[in-house]
Formats: sequence, structure tokens, C-alpha cells
Amino acid sequence: MSIISNFLEMVAAYRTFNTINDPNQYPIAFYSEMASDRLYFQGIIYELLKKIKISILYLTSDHTDFFLKNPPLGVKSIYAGKGFIRNLIFREIKISVFVMTLSDLNNFELKRSVFSVHYVYIFHSLVSTHMVYRHKAFNSYDSLFIVGPHHEKEIRESEALYNLEAKHLVQCGYPRLDNLLSDNEIILSKEQKIKPLILIAPTWGENSISNICIQNILDNTLTGQYQVIYRPHPMTIRDNKKILNDVIKKFSKHPDFYLETNIGNVKSLYQADIMISDWSGVALEYALVTEKPVIFINVPPKINNKKFSDFVAIPVEISFRKKLGFILDIDELNSLPEKILTASTHLIDIAHAIKKLKEDYIYNIGTSEQVGATNLIAILKKK
Repeated sequence: MSIISNFLEMVAAYRTFNTINDPNQYPIAFYSEMASDRLYFQGIIYELLKKIKISILYLTSDHTDFFLKNPPLGVKSIYAGKGFIRNLIFREIKISVFVMTLSDLNNFELKRSVFSVHYVYIFHSLVSTHMVYRHKAFNSYDSLFIVGPHHEKEIRESEALYNLEAKHLVQCGYPRLDNLLSDNEIILSKEQKIKPLILIAPTWGENSISNICIQNILDNTLTGQYQVIYRPHPMTIRDNKKILNDVIKKFSKHPDFYLETNIGNVKSLYQADIMISDWSGVALEYALVTEKPVIFINVPPKINNKKFSDFVAIPVEISFRKKLGFILDIDELNSLPEKILTASTHLIDIAHAIKKLKEDYIYNIGTSEQVGATNLIAILKKK
């Protein structure tokens, strides 16, 4: 799309937005920066449409978002773009309740509205709030729909440390996990594999295994014994195409290698016998859904919070690691085949540990979407 065409599209979107920026017409709005963001709350949207007769405004910055051209009945979708017009929409929105998975609201270009809007954050990861996320990442939200008791402990500690006003915390759970759990049995019932499957699913950024050692990992897994899927993070796909191009150039002709770039396709997540990851939240999702082991490559942790050392609470992405599988240092990648074999012989012990983690750390398994919708309605009624 040309610059002029994009500009005209954004002007048209802004005009449309102005005609419907009415809390009486659209009391609740959702925003997805990327199409994949919708996966974390679309079930809540469907539950809202079942429970009450309201119209919902859906804003997206991704042209490929399914809801943009095919929104459910009762949902009005608008392309918000990524520049000045989007910032203007954020500042001028009057909708009573605004829901998103975007951290750092008010810390960068996307600001709270100048009008009275109640902001709700839906978590898009199981990980803790005080290591991967930046300092003040959630300060500008009014309500947080937390996944488990670890989030409540961390948020309350943050409020005490920095003398913050107490947030409204809703013990919601994790809708994404519920969706994965509900689909797991259906997918596995149709499972057909010639060889055991290894799924490599990293986080993104400077310290991810995509940046540091992906080719070494592939060299040590493409041994003829396994099928191997490399599933790079969407941010890696967007921001570091050289990594993908180098991997494709070297491994694309290997008969056991597959590249997966659509995280909406979860079949590989269910079918994998072992995952190899780093500090990615998807490793927690995979383990909790399948109850199968993860091999964590011990790259430097992703610490985006400069005040992380202020906290007593230990992030779950650290405390869970040894319970979900095994840890392998970067300089030990040549022993990766042996570590995979070890993981394969501890399946029962790992599955038992994962079952216990689910019981202790995740709220409302199986009903989080209903809980989320009910609490949004309650917030709306208070507004």
C-alpha cells in the first residue's frame, strides 16, 4: 500500500471512528495491536455478546486481523493503524470500558483518553509481571484480569514498594489456556506422526535463542530421529527477517525441518513431544496444556524491568523451570540429543508436577472467559 493510500485509509478510519465514538452506542471497546492479540480475549467477546445486548467496538492495527473483515454480529471493527491517527483515537476515545493486552499504556506514544474511560488489561502470557514487563507497565490500567495468585502477589508488592493506588484485580484465569485445553483432545485424536516431534518456540529479542543459537540447536536436533518445527516469535518475524532467511537458506531442504510462522495454528503445540524454548511464555502454555516436558536453553533472562531487584517475589518463569522439564546451558548444546532422551524418560514425573502447578497457579480453568465477561459487565454497570 502506498503512503498516500495508507494516509487516505487512516483519514477515513478516523472519520468513521468519530461517528461511533459514543459510549451509549458502544459501551465496551477492545484493541489488538497484532492479529494474534485477539486470541487472548476473543472468547470473552463472544461471552459478552451472549450475556447482554450491547454493541462492541473493535480496534485493530493489523490488516490481517480476521475480525477486521469478519467481525461477529454485534461487533464493529475499525482499522486504527499504527501512527498519528491511532494515537489520536486513543486520546479521544469516549467508550466507557477499554480492554486490551497492551502493556505500557501511557508510557510511550499510546496514552489514556482525555475522557473518563476505565482501562482493563487482559494478560497475554502466564509469566510474572515484574521481570519481563517494564517498570510501570500496568500503572495506567484501572483493572487487571490476573491469571493466578502469582500476579496478585506481584502487583500488590509493586503497589507497596512504590506507594501506588490499589488496582482492581479480577481473578480471571487465562482464556488462552482454556482454549488450548479444550482443543487439545480433538487435535490429538487425529494425531499421526512418523517420528517424534520437537517444537522450537523461542521468545523474541536480543537474548532469545533465535538471536543467539538457533542454527546450533537445529544442527543438534535434525539428526534423522525427529521431526523439528521452528516457530519463531511474531516479533522476530516482523523485526528480524535476516534470522529467518538464514535459517531457511540452511535448513529448508532438510526433510525433517518445518518452519511455522502462524502462531494461530496450534496443531504443532499439541502434537510436539518436547518443546525447546528459552524465557518464552509459550513454554508455560505448552507444558500446562500438554503436560509434556520443556528443555529450557539457559540464555540470559529477559529482564525488562530495571527495578526487578526491588522485588521479593520470584517470577514463575524462573521457579517453574525445573518442574516443567530440564535446563541446558548454551555451551552444552552439543549434548542436546542426550537431554532430549533424558526428558523422554521422565514423562510421568513431569506430568504429575505440571498437574500440581495448574491447580496452584491458574484461576478458573475452563471458565475464565465466562468469568472475564461477567466482570466486564460488572465494571460497565459501575461506570
